[in-house]
Amino acid sequence: MIITVNSNKKEIEENSVLTDVLNNFGIINDRGFAIAVNNKVVPKNNWNEFKLNELDNVLVIKASQGG
Repeated sequence: MIITVNSNKKEIEENSVLTDVLNNFGIINDRGFAIAVNNKVVPKNNWNEFKLNELDNVLVIKASQGG
């Protein structure tokens, strides 16, 4: 199925969850990341169960230091 991740269309397997997408991008350590699906933030403790659907829009944001 096709989803959009940070404005890029990606093909993923049916029944994929958010952690599958993170692993596909090489993001193994989930510290410092926030994820929103269709403009709604998904709490980190739900990433393992949150199933994605066709045409979902996923936004992955990495925290950075600065001032």
